[in-house]
Amino acid sequence: MKKIITLVSFSLFALLFSACSTIISDESYAKATRGETVLEYGGFSCSKEALKNAVMLSLQERGWTIVDSNNPIKAQLVEFPRQNAKISIDVQKGKLVIDTKGSLVDGNKAYVPLRYLDYLLVSVRKHVMQASK
Repeated sequence: MKKIITLVSFSLFALLFSACSTIISDESYAKATRGETVLEYGGFSCSKEALKNAVMLSLQERGWTIVDSNNPIKAQLVEFPRQNAKISIDVQKGKLVIDTKGSLVDGNKAYVPLRYLDYLLVSVRKHVMQASK
């Protein structure tokens, strides 16, 4: 009986920690190493104000903490214990310029949070579409 309890406990422990692990692409590290922390996303056919509103809604929807709501918008997403993503979003007419400088993994490895940006952009585009209806 002790063996079964130990085995089940170990399995649950392993499952818990494997579910919490996050895969970070090699490209995320490589971009940071090359100093490519600024990314541009265009193709938004709405006013600058509508785009900013879409960004603000999307940040909240995705769980980002908004540090400064002026332009550029500054936000942070902490995924304990590994990731601390920081972004500065300059909202311009028809595009977003996002600087990810200062984003860290494991406390000391610079990276560009590409996956989080992809998710954020899905929400931004959704909110832009909803606002234009």
